[in-house]
Amino acid sequence: MRKAVLSEQHYQKKTKKAEFKAPPPMQGKWRELYAYLNITRKLPADIINYCVSNKLIYLDVKKRAIFCGYDKFGSMKFAEAKITNTYNKYYPQNIEGSMKEYSFYIPAKPNAYGYDPTKLYVFEAPIDLLSHGALMQLSMKKQCTAVGMSEMYRSDCWLGINRVSLSGCSDIALKQRLSDDPRIKQIVFCLDNDERGRQATEKLMSDYSANYTVKVSIPPYGKDWNDTLKFIVTSKNKKQNTEE
Repeated sequence: MRKAVLSEQHYQKKTKKAEFKAPPPMQGKWRELYAYLNITRKLPADIINYCVSNKLIYLDVKKRAIFCGYDKFGSMKFAEAKITNTYNKYYPQNIEGSMKEYSFYIPAKPNAYGYDPTKLYVFEAPIDLLSHGALMQLSMKKQCTAVGMSEMYRSDCWLGINRVSLSGCSDIALKQRLSDDPRIKQIVFCLDNDERGRQATEKLMSDYSANYTVKVSIPPYGKDWNDTLKFIVTSKNKKQNTEE
């Protein structure tokens, strides 16, 4: 009998959830972070600066980009690490103890252009979330230029809606954000354009269509929204170089 009790205690100890501890940040300038996000991923400097200044992204001592998630009280509960060394291919890693309910999320900001807290856009990864924001900036800039009103462009247009990363295809984070913000009425699923992403989108559309207005937005180029951003930015730069 004693042996059985000890075995049960040992099992409980082994399966106890690890305590979440955010990776320590790199001290000094974060050149690797900015180079990775701006040069490799083609994200604009103002979006990167917004995320850094609001403690949504930082560089840790292992030179990884850390994407942070917070609960509604402002406590950090989640961290996803992405290596900035593009010569090595590593999948993003959720830091041990992270609560997936609070994965990377950027809420709609009052006073931002097009502010609409009733909309939530859903992505598989933080990079795609931010890429979608950058594409929204490019779209507004193009529209303003086309009608000869460049001065009407608002760089904060990407902050008008809520965006959440699922850190995969599970709806754990989606459920949490909907619970935290009852104002949300419309969900736009912006998952990857591959078999896994399409299957997940179909299931999510079915699961949430009864209580929300649901839509799908598919990246027009490549597998995901960062592929689309890189394609558009690279094409634009090539065109400018040719004209010069």
